[in-house]
Amino acid sequence: MTAEKRASTAIAVLQDWARALNEKSLIEGAYLLGSLIYRDGSQFGEYSDVDLVLALTDEQAPTRRFSILQSVQTSKKQLELNLREEATQATHSAVL
Repeated sequence: MTAEKRASTAIAVLQDWARALNEKSLIEGAYLLGSLIYRDGSQFGEYSDVDLVLALTDEQAPTRRFSILQSVQTSKKQLELNLREEATQATHSAVL
């Protein structure tokens, strides 16, 4: 699998995850950085990490913000599993 295809697949998974968090009003926005988006993902390798920034609204009370962060953390664990599954499926379906 090419780096660009790997990046495109990861971005699709991340967009779905961020959209779900946004629909639940857990985040205001999500921003990708690093090799995933640099030069259209051409440097996003098999062992690259994902650099992600989540924006919360400033209007949240401290207890609500803590609750949101707990929900995001739980959701992040599932995101990591989904990303790993996508990467594994792509690797196993590659033509040799």
